[in-house]
Amino acid sequence: MKEAKLPTQFIWAVLLISVLPFFLNLLGIDFGSPRDANLLTPATMAPHQLIDGMHHSLSGSFTHTILEWSAFCTAIFTAVLSFIYFQNKRDVVTPIIGISLFFAGSMDAFHTLAADRLLEGAANTQDLIPFTWAICRLFNALILIVGTGVFLVTSSRKWRGNLGFIGTISLVFGAIAYTIIHACATSSRLPKTTFSDALITRPWDFIPLLLFVFADLFVFPRFYQRYPSLFSHSLWVSVIPSVAVQLHMTFGSTALFDNHFNIGHFLKIIAYLVPFAGLSLEYVQTYRKEAIVLKMLANSSELVSATVEQQEQMALHQATAVKQTTTTMDELNRASRQSAEQAEAAAKGAHQVLKLVNGAEQEHLLETRSSLRAKVGQIADQIFQLSAQAAQISMVSKLVSDLANQTNMLALNAAVEAARAGDNGKGFAVVATEIRQLADQSRKSAEQINGLVLEIQRATKATVSVSDEGRKTVDAIADAMNNITINSQQISLNANQQAIAIQQVVKTMTNLNQGAAKTANGISETKVELQHINESLLRLADN
Repeated sequence: MKEAKLPTQFIWAVLLISVLPFFLNLLGIDFGSPRDANLLTPATMAPHQLIDGMHHSLSGSFTHTILEWSAFCTAIFTAVLSFIYFQNKRDVVTPIIGISLFFAGSMDAFHTLAADRLLEGAANTQDLIPFTWAICRLFNALILIVGTGVFLVTSSRKWRGNLGFIGTISLVFGAIAYTIIHACATSSRLPKTTFSDALITRPWDFIPLLLFVFADLFVFPRFYQRYPSLFSHSLWVSVIPSVAVQLHMTFGSTALFDNHFNIGHFLKIIAYLVPFAGLSLEYVQTYRKEAIVLKMLANSSELVSATVEQQEQMALHQATAVKQTTTTMDELNRASRQSAEQAEAAAKGAHQVLKLVNGAEQEHLLETRSSLRAKVGQIADQIFQLSAQAAQISMVSKLVSDLANQTNMLALNAAVEAARAGDNGKGFAVVATEIRQLADQSRKSAEQINGLVLEIQRATKATVSVSDEGRKTVDAIADAMNNITINSQQISLNANQQAIAIQQVVKTMTNLNQGAAKTANGISETKVELQHINESLLRLADN
């Protein structure tokens, strides 16, 4: 809100200019146009004196024309600048107020043309000039109140950028101004507006005074609060010189081109200049804000460019990494295919083995396995028989050992009896000794045979155990072959699924690689465009 107010120094300057003529009058300074009384006797004057006297007598009219046309030109400049501002902001408030000021200035131009007799009027100058002045001031106050009041009852956003709305308002204001001008120009009898001996010397100017005070208290403050800007604030401030104008004309001016008359026309220029200055400051402020925004955008664009450059580097690294990953996945794909092929071959081989076990050769394998079991069983039976025979041999060997012991005892007894017999028994003693030796050898042999038989029995038992394990092993081999076949088939299935999955990953990585490359290219193009935008913003901000 602070940025939407005119500088305090500017407001004080407007106030000072508005009251300065009054204080200068108190100091004895008169701003009235001089009158030359020599024109009362033009017959006695030389031609050059007559011309000089006419110019001196018309100095008030010249001053009046200069002041009025200055005010009108200011109104034109304000209207033109308001439309330039509209082209940038698309806000209909500014051109509507500019149009109001323009048609108010047009009424002043008509007043000037009528006063200078450049526009033919039916009424005399003494009545036409003050009456058209009062009408112009009344129109000025009303058109500004109406122009601002339109946006107090409706939102400007509704008509944003609407040239048709601006055109309609312009036609209405123009029609009203033309109607008033035509009525004043064609009326032969106009009401008297100046009463030099009265307190209110120009009562027709009292109505615009009241309207300006009303606008200052009720209309312009609300308008400024609703549409805060330097232009709307300047419109409010312009009431100060406008009220000063009406005070000088209402209570001071008693004749054409007198002191208060000229002061009022001068202050009217100030009343036009204040909105023009406010709109100019608004335009400058808007330009500065746009320049700041453009610089901020340029800085942001540089930051974005730097960010995009970083993203470009990241995208390039990503593209490189994706490419390397794609290459690795291709190699893994080939390896997985080879693994799948090898697994499939192993599965086929296991399947063939399974066929040998469970397929066409199953009966032969079963016969072989049954035959093997039978043979192992026969071996086991023979070993059992061998074990039994070994036991019998052990028994026989034991009997032999017992017989050898008994023989040895008999030989010993024979030797004893031979010794008793003396010489007759010597031969028998020798035989007994030999028999005892043979008995000892038989006993030892029987013991050796018994030891061998025990070893045979232990070996036989071990062989029986091995035979039983052999039969179990035959069954385990068949089961193991079946499990190998099932596991080989599962490995083949998993390998195929892995190959399919890796192929899909390779395809995805290829697409990702292409996308990363496109992203890198897109970021590069964006970087170039941002650089161009940044350069354009910087040039625009510098200009």
